[in-house]
Amino acid sequence: MTEFRNRWLIGLLIFLCATATAGSLTYYSWHLFTPKHRPLVRGIDNNYYFFWLPALLVEHDLDFGKQVAASPTLSEEDKRLGLAEPLSPVGLHYNKFPIGWAITSAPWFAAAQGLSVLFDWGETGWEPVYQIAIWLGQLTYASLGLWFAFRVLSHFFPPLLAGYAVLIGWLASPLVYYQTAGLSMTHSVVFALVAFATWLAIKITQTGKRRWFGFLGFTAGLLLVTRYTAVVYLFFPAVCIFRYFQTSTPLRQKIDCGVTMLLFAWPPIVLQMAAWKIIYGSWFVYSYGNEGFDLLHPKVISVLFSPLHGFFYWHPLMMVGTAALFLWAASDKRARPWALSFIAVLLLNACWWCWWFGNAFGNRSFEGAVLLIMGGLAWILTRTAGRLWLRLFLSGACAIAICWNMMVLALFLTKQISSDDAVTWSQMWQAAASWPG
Repeated sequence: MTEFRNRWLIGLLIFLCATATAGSLTYYSWHLFTPKHRPLVRGIDNNYYFFWLPALLVEHDLDFGKQVAASPTLSEEDKRLGLAEPLSPVGLHYNKFPIGWAITSAPWFAAAQGLSVLFDWGETGWEPVYQIAIWLGQLTYASLGLWFAFRVLSHFFPPLLAGYAVLIGWLASPLVYYQTAGLSMTHSVVFALVAFATWLAIKITQTGKRRWFGFLGFTAGLLLVTRYTAVVYLFFPAVCIFRYFQTSTPLRQKIDCGVTMLLFAWPPIVLQMAAWKIIYGSWFVYSYGNEGFDLLHPKVISVLFSPLHGFFYWHPLMMVGTAALFLWAASDKRARPWALSFIAVLLLNACWWCWWFGNAFGNRSFEGAVLLIMGGLAWILTRTAGRLWLRLFLSGACAIAICWNMMVLALFLTKQISSDDAVTWSQMWQAAASWPG
C-alpha cells in the first residue's frame, strides 16, 4: 500500500508540473507568435537578468547600453532612463543584477543559438527559438526544484505527507507564479537551488562521499551569484557539514572533502567577479549603488502584513506554515537551522529599502522560505494524522487557501489588480466579483 501511495504521489507531482508547463506554454506561445511578439523576458529586472546572455554569447561585449537600446520589451522611457544612468568607472553601461540566472539559462540559450545558425532564424537572442528554449529550461529547473523539495521533506516525514506539503505549499504561495508565468525572474531558480543544496546536505550526512561535497560547493556558489541574500538558506547545509567534520572520519578524508567543496564553489563566483572586473574595473563591487539596507528600521510588520505585497497578507496559509515551522523547530533540533534561515531572510527583506520588492505577485523575496514553510506544513500533517476532525478542518483550510491563491493569481495575470500598488482584500474581492465584466 505504501509503495502504491508513493507512486500515486509521484504521478500527481508529474501531472501538476506537466499541467503548469502546458499552461504556461499556451499562455506565452500566444504572445511569442503574434505580431506584437511579446517574449518571455519583459520588465526591467527581467531584461537585465537576460542581458547577460546576448552580451556574452552574441555580442561578446559587456557594455549593456547596446542591450538596453536593442530590447524589444523595454519602454522608450525605460530605455531613456537606462541609457542616462552614470557610466561605470571604466566608461561602460553597467548591469547591477547578478549573473546566476544567466548561467542556468546559458546551455539552453546556446542550444537555441545553434538552431538559429543552422536554420537562419536570427541571432539576436530575442527570436522565439531563444525564448522557448530558455523557458523550457527554466521549467525543467522548476520541476526539479519541486522534486528535490519532496525528497528533502521525505527525509523528515512520511513520503505521502511530504508530497502533500510540497503541493499545498506550492499552490498556496507566490512560487506557483514564479515557477510558471514568471520564469524570467530568479525566484524559481533560487528555490530549486535551495532545495537541491538542502538535499545534498542530507546526502552528506548519510554517506559523506566527496562528490556530494563538490555538488554542494558548486550549488552554493551558483546560489550566491543568483541572489546574494539567498546565502542565508545555507544554514542547514553548514550545520550538516560542521557535524560531518565532528565525526570519526579520517582527517585526510575530511580535508579532501572540504577542499573539493571549496574548489567547486569558485567557478560561478569567479565568473561574477570577472564580469565586475570588466564592467567596473574592480574584482569586488557592490553593484546596487545607493540601494541598500536600513538595518535600524526593519519593516517586519509591513513585509508580512501590508496590502503592498505583504507575504502573509497575499498568501495567508504561509502564516500557518511559518508558525508550524517554529513549532517543529521547538521539538526537533534538525529544524532549527531552517527556522534561523527564515528569521534571517525576514529581517533582510524587511530592511531592504524597497521592502515590497516592486512589481510582484505577493512578496517574491520569500521564494526560498517556501521550502521551509513546506516543512512546517508537513509537520502539521504529521501531527494531525489519526485525528479525523482536525485533519478535515486542516484540509478545508488548505483547500480554501489554494483557491484564494488561484483566484488572486488569475486577477493578477489578467491585470484586474495592480502588480505595483497596494491591493486590499476588499479590492481583490471586488475585482473578482466584477471579472470579466
